[in-house]
Amino acid sequence: SVRFFFLIYKQINALSMDIEGIRVICMTTGTVELVPHLVYKMSQCKNFFKDYGSDMNPDEIVKELTSYIFLHIFLHECGHVFEGHIQYLNANILDAECLTYSRINHIQNKVSMDEKTLEYAADLYGTMYLAELFLTNCLSKREVLDKIRNMYAALIFLYLILAVFSKDKGVDEVCV
Repeated sequence: SVRFFFLIYKQINALSMDIEGIRVICMTTGTVELVPHLVYKMSQCKNFFKDYGSDMNPDEIVKELTSYIFLHIFLHECGHVFEGHIQYLNANILDAECLTYSRINHIQNKVSMDEKTLEYAADLYGTMYLAELFLTNCLSKREVLDKIRNMYAALIFLYLILAVFSKDKGVDEVCV
């Protein structure tokens, strides 16, 4: 079985682990608070929606981007669980620090090749699942293009959020 928890922690992060045979996925409360705020702030940048090529209004795009980011974070952690990555961690095949792994370190190239491989595999798992979800639930070619465009933008936003904001920045420092 898999259990999902929110971890009360002000920084952006998520993790997956095995605790006595129970697979656990956690997302921090900082992620829940900061991601929508940061997506909205980034969308306010000059000309963000100019030539975006979508029939959706900007507020709907921001909501969709935010939901895709949350979904991708969750699916990324599911990738670790369902692809067997946490078994490697629990068996100490990889360094135990990977258990409390920071995506910031991953993006800033401060982790081993084994850890990067697991992170990329989990990213691929999440992205493939999202793509399959869109392709099976969209009614028109235009709707598929909108969803893919928004998913791509959401992943870029997520990458920027993780690359720009260190794990030491929490809700108090960002939401001013």
